[in-house]
Amino acid sequence: MKIRNFLLHAAVALAAVFVLATGCGRNRQTVHGVIPDLSMFAPEIQYVDSLRYLTVEPNQVSALGISEDANETSWFGFADLYTQRKFDEAYQFVMDGDNYANILVYLKNTTAQYQFINVILSPLMRLYIKDDKEYFKEVEGALAYNLFTLKQVIVMGGDNPYIPPHYLDLVMDLEHLYFEEGDLDKAEANLAEIAFACEASNYNPIATRLLCLEYRCNIYKQRGNMAGAKAAIQEFKDDILPLAQSDEELQTLANAIRNVEMRVL
Repeated sequence: MKIRNFLLHAAVALAAVFVLATGCGRNRQTVHGVIPDLSMFAPEIQYVDSLRYLTVEPNQVSALGISEDANETSWFGFADLYTQRKFDEAYQFVMDGDNYANILVYLKNTTAQYQFINVILSPLMRLYIKDDKEYFKEVEGALAYNLFTLKQVIVMGGDNPYIPPHYLDLVMDLEHLYFEEGDLDKAEANLAEIAFACEASNYNPIATRLLCLEYRCNIYKQRGNMAGAKAAIQEFKDDILPLAQSDEELQTLANAIRNVEMRVL
């Protein structure tokens, strides 16, 4: 099953149930009664698996009707094929049945899931999906679903939410994919998500505006509206440069704006 098709069904199931995150460090056995030695697996597998408890989210969105044994069987079944560099079989394994859903649940938190997509799954997709358009759509689907679950975690945190550390990286990855796909409407809509992720991650407000400015100017450029790009940069200068409290600060801001101009104009 294509991952983006799986997401259509999984979104409904995962939105329907919220469960508390499991306690750290609990030993479990697989269906075969053996706890795998992670040192036997590829470094990428060890890295992603290590994030399961390193980043603990306050609430965990879990799939319905998937047993703990099934999650482990899917993850370690995939890990074994990947470690043996049987990449074709590993890719087909992920696409088969519930294995992708099981792996996401096994990984427990959105950060581990994001790194699985970035470090392991996307390179596998690139090997076996030759058409660029199809490849970008598959990766976008996986990342968009990661964003969906991440935002559920934030919402469940109430007034003092947990912000997954990969939030900004994730929305910037999506922005780059939208540009690759030529979907400028999605790219423009995603700017609000980037700004929110920056704010939630305590990113510098001026740096946030500068980052969004560059993306917005690139959208103008792709649409052939260079006048709009120049106007946006001038508006930014008018708003931001007067805020400088020293000549050094003014020069730093001017240089940052000039770098944007050089890249987009």
